[in-house]
Amino acid sequence: MTGELDASFTYSLINEIECGVLILDEQMNVLVWNTWLVEKSGIKQSQILNRPFSHIYGIQGLMRLEMSIQQALKHKLSSKLSTALNPTVFPLYSLSAEHIKLNVPLNKDQSRIKQAISIQPLTTAENEACCFISIRDVSDSVNREKVLKQKSDELQLITEQLQSEEIVNHAIMDNITDGVMSFDSDGWLIQFNPAAELLIAAELEVGKTHFSEIYQLRCKHTHLSFSEQIELSDLLGDKGQAKWHEIDCSKLRAGFSVESSFVRLELPHSHLYSLVLRDITERKETELTLNRLAHYDSLTGLANRLLLMDRLSQALYRANRSHDVVGFMLFDLDRFKQVNDNLGHGVGDLLLQEVANRMKSVVREEDTVARLGGDEFCLLIEKIETDQALTSVAQKVLEQLNKVMVLDNHEVTISASIGIVKAVKGQTVAQLIKQADMAMYCAKERGRNQFEFYSEQLDFCYSKRTGLEQELHHAYKNQEFELYFQPQIAINGGHMLAVEVLLRWQKSANEVIPPSDFLSLLEDIGLIVPVGNWVLETSCMYREEWRQKGLIPDECTICVNLSARQIIEPDFADTVKFILAQTKMPPALLELEITESILLEDQETVSEALLELQELGVLVAIDDFGTGYSSFSYLKSFPVDILKIDRSFVYDVCSDAGSAAIVSSIISLAHNLGMQVVGEGVEDDYSLRYLIDHECDRVQGFLFSEPLPYSEFIAYVETMTVKNEAAEGQIEVMSHVITDTVVTEPVVTSDNDNKPTEDKASSTSLNPFLSHRA
Repeated sequence: MTGELDASFTYSLINEIECGVLILDEQMNVLVWNTWLVEKSGIKQSQILNRPFSHIYGIQGLMRLEMSIQQALKHKLSSKLSTALNPTVFPLYSLSAEHIKLNVPLNKDQSRIKQAISIQPLTTAENEACCFISIRDVSDSVNREKVLKQKSDELQLITEQLQSEEIVNHAIMDNITDGVMSFDSDGWLIQFNPAAELLIAAELEVGKTHFSEIYQLRCKHTHLSFSEQIELSDLLGDKGQAKWHEIDCSKLRAGFSVESSFVRLELPHSHLYSLVLRDITERKETELTLNRLAHYDSLTGLANRLLLMDRLSQALYRANRSHDVVGFMLFDLDRFKQVNDNLGHGVGDLLLQEVANRMKSVVREEDTVARLGGDEFCLLIEKIETDQALTSVAQKVLEQLNKVMVLDNHEVTISASIGIVKAVKGQTVAQLIKQADMAMYCAKERGRNQFEFYSEQLDFCYSKRTGLEQELHHAYKNQEFELYFQPQIAINGGHMLAVEVLLRWQKSANEVIPPSDFLSLLEDIGLIVPVGNWVLETSCMYREEWRQKGLIPDECTICVNLSARQIIEPDFADTVKFILAQTKMPPALLELEITESILLEDQETVSEALLELQELGVLVAIDDFGTGYSSFSYLKSFPVDILKIDRSFVYDVCSDAGSAAIVSSIISLAHNLGMQVVGEGVEDDYSLRYLIDHECDRVQGFLFSEPLPYSEFIAYVETMTVKNEAAEGQIEVMSHVITDTVVTEPVVTSDNDNKPTEDKASSTSLNPFLSHRA
C-alpha cells in the first residue's frame, strides 16, 4: 500500500480476511489479534492486545507452539503446525449463531476446528524481531489438500520476505482469494490485489481507474459527489460495515460469478472505501447441479415428480385464467419388470432412457415429458384444442415405443398403457393425476398397448378394482382359490388321456369367480407367481394321489396353465424340478400350457425357458392356438409337444368353411412337426365327428364334462372307470350312428341357416360321458 494509508487501514483489511492473523513481539506480547480470531476463540481484542500471549492461553498443552514461536523470534526460523501432526494447537472453535446469542455450551471435541498454522519471523522498520502467525481453518479442506499445500508454500515464500508492516499487508492481500480494491473518497483506485485482476476484465491502474468503470452505481442524484452517492446507495450496511450481495458486473471476466462487499474505512482526516469481490462460481455451479438433481430424473434427464407437480400447478392456473385446455397423459410400460428380471437392470436402464428419447421425439418443445419413477412416465400438454390432438399424440408415442429396440445386443419390444385426462376448471393436480391413473389402468385391463380417456364412469371401475385388489390379497392369504378339473379324451380308445387343471376363486359359498375376471389383476399386484406355483404343486400332488388310488391310468398327464410372468421367472425350471421331486411325479406326465401370445412376448427368454423344461422331460402345449399373431414358422423355433385348437374354431367347424380350413391345417401341421393335437370346446357330436375324421388326437369340452371341483371330479372318474369298458371303442363307431348330414367336410350354411340342433337325448345315448355333464 502507498504511504498514504496508515496502520488503521491495514488493520481494517486484516480484520476483513477469512483467516487468523496473530503478531507477537519479542516478549511474546500480542500486537495483532484480528476479528477472525475473536470469532473463533471468543477472546476479544481488548482482552489480549499488548498482553503476554501465555497469560491468556497458558503454556501447558501448547509447548510445541511456544517452541516454534521462540524459534522464530530468536533464531528467525519459520515453522508450520497442523492439527493432523499436532493435535493440541490453538483452542479455536466453530461458534454458531446459537452459541453466540444463546450462550449454548460447546461440545469442544466436535466444535474445535482443524488448523493450518504458519509461523514466520519478521523484523520491523525499527529492526525489532516479531513473530507473524497465520491460522487457517482447514476443517472443510480435506479434499483440497494439494491446493492448500500449494497456497501454503506460496504464502511461506512471500511471508519470508516480509520486512515491515507494508510488506505484511501486501503479503496478506496478495494471497487471499478474494479480490480487494480500495478507492479514495473521490472514487479513484488506490490499491488492488492479484485476485481482483483475475476477476475484473478491465485494466486496473492505481490513480487512473475510477469506481464507476468497474461498478455502476444506481443513484438518481448524479450531481452529487462520489462519497455522497455511495452513502445514498444500498452498497453499505449499517454504520458503513460490510454487506454481502451478489452483483451483475459488466466488467467481470466471462464465466465468473461474484458477490461483493463494500465497506467504508474511517481514517483520522478522511475515509476510504474497499470493494471486496468473492468468487462464487463454484458455488453457483453446485447450486445449479443441486437444482438439476432436485428437479430432473438422473437416469433419463426428464423432469421428475417435483418439477412436474410445479409445472402442472402452473399449467392449471394459466388454464383457469385463459380457458385453454390442458391435456395430461400417464404412461405405464407393459411388462417392464420382465425385461429387468431377465436381461438385467443395465438393459432396463437403457430401455428407460430410450423410452424417454422416443417420447421427447414426438412432442413439442414446450410440452413436459416427465418420469415419475420406475416405469411410469407422463406428458403434460398445454393449449390442446381437441380430443383428436391428444389421440394423435398418444398414437405417435405408442408407434414409437412399439418399434424394436436394440439394447446391449438384445432386441427388445415394449408397449405402454396410457391414461388421458383433460383438465377442467377448478381441478387440482392430485385429482388430475388420480383420474389419469384410473384411465391408465382401464387401458391396461383392455389388453395393454392402448390408451383410454378418463370419464366419470371410471371412478366406479377404479373403486371396484381397488376393492378387488384387497379381496385378492385376502383370498390368497385365506386360501380361497380352488382347482377345477376337466378331462381330455383320447380319440383312439375313448379313455381319459389327460386332465386340465383350471383355477377358480371361491369368493363365497355361492359365488365362484372365473380366472378371466382376476388373473390379469393377480399379475398386476404381484401374486401371479406364488398362486401359479401353488396351482402347479397342488396339481402334481393330486395327480399322484389319483394314480395311487387307481382313479386314472398310469399314462394320464396333468395339464397346468402357465402365465407369462411364471415362464420368464429366472428360476422357474428349478421350481418345476423341485415340485416334481417333492411329489415324485415323472416329468413326462406333466404338461405345461402356455398361450400363443406368450411366444411373442420375449422370444429369446421364452425359448430358453422352454428348452430348460424340455431338458427336464416336461411336455409343453400351446393353448388357444390359432387366435394369436404368431406365424406357423414360429413353431419350429420353440420346443413344443402339443397344440390345442382354440374353441372358437371347433365351435363352428361344421358351419364355417374358414374355421374348418384352420382346424384341418393345424392338425396337419402339428402331425407333420411330430406334435399331438387337442380339440378344445367340443360341445356336440358334429364337431366331434369332424375332429375324428381329421385324426385329431384328443378332445375336450362340455360334450364330455364341464370343469369340475375336486369332489365332483373324483365322482366323475369313478363312474367313468366303471363305464369305460362298455364305452371303449364307441367313439370309433359313432360315424355309423350320426346322421348322414354330418360328412367329412363341413356343411357351410348361409347367415339365416342354423347349426344342426343337438338332440340331447340321442347324443347322450351315443356317448357314455355325456351323462356326467351338469
